Amino acid sequence: MRTLAEKAGVSVVTAYSLFGSRQNIISAIYQEDLAVFEDELDALGVDAIERMFAALSLAAHHFKESPAFNQAMFRAIYGSADSALSDGFITPRIRSWEKLVAEAAATGLLDSDVNVNAMAKNIIHMLIGSILDWVRDNITLEQMHAEVAYGLSLILIPVATKKSVPGLFARFAEHDATLRRLAQATDGTPEDRDV
Repeated sequence: MRTLAEKAGVSVVTAYSLFGSRQNIISAIYQEDLAVFEDELDALGVDAIERMFAALSLAAHHFKESPAFNQAMFRAIYGSADSALSDGFITPRIRSWEKLVAEAAATGLLDSDVNVNAMAKNIIHMLIGSILDWVRDNITLEQMHAEVAYGLSLILIPVATKKSVPGLFARFAEHDATLRRLAQATDGTPEDRDV
C-alpha cells in the first residue's frame, strides 16, 4: 500500500481517504494505465498486427521502468482472494485485444472468420501467465517478452492471410532465436531440438 501511495505522491491515509480501499486504488491505477497504454499504441500509426507486437514491447518497457511497482501490482491483483479485482483487470484488457484482433480481421490481415473473443482471451491469458512467471522471478523481462511474442506469432499464423504470413513467420523466427540464445546463456548447452 505504501508503494502505491508513494507512486501517487500522497500519504497512505490520503490514498485510503480518496479511494476507500486498496482494491479501489489498484483498480484506478490499472484503468488509467490501460487508457494511456492504448493511446500510446494508437499513436504509432501502424496496422493492428504491428500494434499487437508493439503492445508486448511497450508492456515490457513499462515493467522495466518500474519493476518493483509492477510486480507489487500483479501480486496484489492475482494474490487477492477478491476475484473482482483480477476480473476488473483482465476484462478491459481482453476488450482491448478484441479491438486489435477485430481490426486485423477487418483490414484483411487475419481471416475474417476468426473468433475474436477466443483469440483475445488466449492472448491475454498467455500474457498474464508470462507476467506472473516474471513476477515470481522465474524468467527475466527479456524472456517474458520473447515467450509472449513467440506465442503470439503461433496464435496468429493459422488465421493469418497471405499478406501477413511472411511477417509473422519472421517474428516467429526472431523470437525463437532469442529464446534459444537465452536458454543457451542460462544453462550453457545449445538447444538441439528443431521447431
